[in-house]
Amino acid sequence: MAWRGHVDAAEWTPVLPRGRVSLLCASRLSRGLPRESRTLASRGNAHGGPGVRGMPARVRGLAREAAALQRVPAHRARPARRGAMMEDYSPRAPADAPPPERAGPGGAFWAVGAAALAAASYLLARYIHLGPPQGPWAYWPINGLLCGLLSRRPRSERPWIALTAATAQVVTIYLVRGNLAGGSTVGGAAMGAVQALAGAWLLQRQRSAGTPLGSLRELAAFVIGVVFLVPLALTPISALGFAYGLGLPFFQSWWPLFVGNSLSMLFFAPFAMQGWGRWREARALWPAGRLEVLLCQLCILVLSAASFGGLGRWLEYLALPYLMFPLLAWAALRSGPKWTALAILSVATVGAWCTSRGLGPFAVQDGGPQASVVGLQAYLAFVAFTALLLAALTEQHQRAFAELALQGAIQRAFFESSEPALALKDLGGHYLMLNRSMEELLGRPRERLLGRQLREVLSPADAALVEAHDQRVLERGQPLTFLESLGEGALHRQLLVTRFPVKDSAGTIRYVGMIGRDETTEVALGERLHRAQRVELLGQLAAGLAHDLNNLLSVLVNSVAVLQRRVALPREDAEILQDMAEAGERAASLTRRLMSFGRPEGSRAPLEVDEALRRLEPLLRALARGGIDVVGRYGAPGVSVVADASELEQIVLNLVSNARDAIAGEGRITVTTELALRPGAPDSGATDGAVSRWLQVRVEDNGEGMDPATLARLFQPFFTTKEGARGTGLGLYTTALLVRQLGGEIHATSTPGQGSTFVVGLPVAGPLLGS
Repeated sequence: MAWRGHVDAAEWTPVLPRGRVSLLCASRLSRGLPRESRTLASRGNAHGGPGVRGMPARVRGLAREAAALQRVPAHRARPARRGAMMEDYSPRAPADAPPPERAGPGGAFWAVGAAALAAASYLLARYIHLGPPQGPWAYWPINGLLCGLLSRRPRSERPWIALTAATAQVVTIYLVRGNLAGGSTVGGAAMGAVQALAGAWLLQRQRSAGTPLGSLRELAAFVIGVVFLVPLALTPISALGFAYGLGLPFFQSWWPLFVGNSLSMLFFAPFAMQGWGRWREARALWPAGRLEVLLCQLCILVLSAASFGGLGRWLEYLALPYLMFPLLAWAALRSGPKWTALAILSVATVGAWCTSRGLGPFAVQDGGPQASVVGLQAYLAFVAFTALLLAALTEQHQRAFAELALQGAIQRAFFESSEPALALKDLGGHYLMLNRSMEELLGRPRERLLGRQLREVLSPADAALVEAHDQRVLERGQPLTFLESLGEGALHRQLLVTRFPVKDSAGTIRYVGMIGRDETTEVALGERLHRAQRVELLGQLAAGLAHDLNNLLSVLVNSVAVLQRRVALPREDAEILQDMAEAGERAASLTRRLMSFGRPEGSRAPLEVDEALRRLEPLLRALARGGIDVVGRYGAPGVSVVADASELEQIVLNLVSNARDAIAGEGRITVTTELALRPGAPDSGATDGAVSRWLQVRVEDNGEGMDPATLARLFQPFFTTKEGARGTGLGLYTTALLVRQLGGEIHATSTPGQGSTFVVGLPVAGPLLGS
C-alpha cells in the first residue's frame, strides 16, 4: 500500500514471506557436471597438492556442499559455454523461468494468505498505535514483503495474488474507517501492488543460481532497479492520487512516498526473497550452526531495543546504534544473506516502532516527526545496505573458493584416473606430482618418489637418458615425443613419452611435464609381426628354391636307379649307389615337405616312431662328426604317432644337429623314446590308452650347455648363438613349429658346462599296443 499522508500513518499491511530459494550457490554453479565428478570436492586432497583441506575452516563447508549437488530443475538447466569448464559465478536464470520452488501450497493458498495478512496488519497497526496517528512514516513494509513474495511465485500467479492483497487492504480500511480518503487509499494500494509486481519481475530477471542477493551483480541490480528506479517511476502516480484526494501539494506527497517505498524494498524484500525451509542446506553452506545463528539474532534484537528504547540516559554515552554494525557483520560473515535480511528487518521494525513513540536517539522533540523520520531513514538505509553488501561479498568470496575446490577435485580425478603415466618435475629434476599409473610404472609408492631427483629413482643410464630428453625440451621450449627404453631384464619397458614445458604468465619455463604410455606389449607384438613377415617371406623363397632343388634331386635319383639296373657293380659299389639312392629319396622328401610346409596334413598317417628312428640312425651318425657318438635307446616298440616320416625325421635331425654344434670336441648324443603321462591328464593306468599317454622323444648331449637368457629365447625365429654365417636362427624355430602342428609340445633344459636336453612329446595314435 502507498503512503496515506495525514490520514493514518499506521495503514500498512505486512505480507509474510513464503517459498524456498536454494542457498546452495556453489552447488548450483556446478550442476552441469556428471555426478561422479560432483562428489570429488568433499574427498579432500588424497594425493598431495592444495584442496579442500588446505582452505580456511569457514570455506570447507561450502566446498563440501559444492560436491553434494542437488537436482537442477529443467527450466534452470543451461548448456555450458564451449571452452569453459564452468558457468560464471552468477549465471542468470531465463527471464520467463518460474522460481525454483519445491512442491508446496499453490497460488490460491498464497492469495488467501496475502489477503488475510493485509487485513490483519492494518488492524494490528491501527489498534496498537504502531506509528504516529497523523504524519509521515519511515517505510511501507507491505510493498517490500509483497515484492519478495511475488518474486518467488510463477508469473501466472503474481497478478491475482497482488490484486487479492490490495483488495483485502482497501476493504479492511473502508470497513474500519468508513471512507477511502477521496480515492487515495485505492490508488495507493493499487500502485503499491504494481510496484511489487515490477520489482518481482526485475528480481526474477536478475536471479542467479545461488542465494538471493548473494553476489555483487545481483545486489547492484536490486538496489538500482528495485530500490531506486521502480519507486522513482511509479511514486509520481501515487503522489498525484494523494494530491487530488487529500488536497496536498505534489512534492509534499511525492518525496515521503518515494523514500518510504524505496526503504520498504530495501528492508523487507530481501527477507521475503529468502527460502526458510532449508536449514540443513544453509548449515552446510555457512559455518554458523543453529545455536550461533539464534544467539546472533537475539543479540541484535536486544541491542536494537536498548538502542532505540531509551532504557537509560547513561547508555546514550555508549553510542549504542553504532554497536549494531559489528553484530550485523557477525550475521553477514557467519550466517549469510538469509539471516542478515532477518537482522535488518528486526532493526528496522524496532527502530521505527520506538522512534514513532519519541524514544531513542532519533526522536527529535523540537523538529517534529519529520526530523525524526529523516534521521531514522538515513541510519537504517546505511545499516541495511552495509550489511547486505558485506553478506554478498562474503558469499561471492566463499562461492569462488568452493568453485576452485571443485575444479581442483575434478582435475585431480582426471589426473589420477588417467591411464597414461603423468608426472611433473621442477627444473632440478625433482618429482612434484605424479599419478597412480606413474607409481606402477616406476614400481615405487608415491611417498618415495615425491621430492626426489631422477638419479635417486632410475638407474644412472636411464636417468641420463631422461635428463637428456628434458634438456632438449627446455632448449626448444615446445613439446617433444620420445621412445624411451628403460630398465633391464624383467623390468625392461618401452615408453612412448611426450615431454612438455610448463610456463608462467611471463613465458618463463617453470616445470617439465610428462605424459607416457607403456608400449612394451605393443613393441613386442610389432617385433613378432615383423619376424612373422620375415618367416613368411623366407618360406616363399625356400619354396621356390625347394622346387628347383627337387627337380635336380629327381634327376640324381633317377640316374642312380638307371645305373643300378644297367651295370653289374661290385658289392661295395652297389652299396654306395644304394646309399646314394636312399639319401636322394630323403632329400627329395624333405624338399617336398618344404614346398608343402603350409599344408602338412595331406600325407600324415600312423607312424611307428622306434622303427623310423632306427632307419634314420645311419644318417644321424653321418651328421654327427667322427668324435661324437650317437646312441639310440628306444623304449616304445610298436607305438605310433600321426605324422609324416619326413616331419619326424626333420625334428630329430634338427635336434641332433643342434646338439652336435654344442659339442666342441668329443662327446655323446643320446636319442631316447619312452611313453609318458600326457601333461594335465590323470594317471588312470594303461587302460586309458592313447588318451592319457604321450610318446616322448628325448635328445640329450654333454656339450657346453646354455645360460637362462639363451634358454628363454631358444625357439624364437632368427635367434642364433653361432658365429658368422653358420646359423640362420630358424632350425629350432622350425622344429617347434612342426611339433605344434603335430599336436605336441617341446621344451628344453640346460645347465652351463653340463649339456642340454630337448624333450618332444607327441600324442599317441590309437590304442597302445600291448595294453
